[in-house]
Amino acid sequence: MAVLTTASCTAADTSVPGAEPATRSSAVSPTPHPGKSRADVTADLRAAGDGLGTYKDMNSHHTPGSCMVSAWRLSRQVPTTEQAEPAAERLQRRGWKLDKKKGESASLTSGDWIAALAPGPIPEEFRAELAPHEGVLIFTAMGKCVRRP
Repeated sequence: MAVLTTASCTAADTSVPGAEPATRSSAVSPTPHPGKSRADVTADLRAAGDGLGTYKDMNSHHTPGSCMVSAWRLSRQVPTTEQAEPAAERLQRRGWKLDKKKGESASLTSGDWIAALAPGPIPEEFRAELAPHEGVLIFTAMGKCVRRP
């Protein structure tokens, strides 16, 4: 199973190496408002996966300046939906609301952020890079980019 999501902003996120800051005050900010910052969401996704596999930050695979956070938990076996449920429960304890569960995936919201959790095999394009791991629990969150006043 592969989860593909895309989002982008016109302003660069200064936490992304190589990103250049916006030069105009009306530039789009990669931090949703109000609510959680990108750093808060990253911390939430990381904490949600504690004990569910080896942590792999996947933010470098996003377009610089995107309002998106991705974290993977790698395992030697493909995780089941039941094994992924504690992650959704942990996010709920951190203020996220369960939006819906569909098949093996779940979506949650927190303010302007929406997160998706999906267990499955490691996508083919990452298999060699992430060997010997076979499975992954994918955490991806996208926020709404807003203009600064």
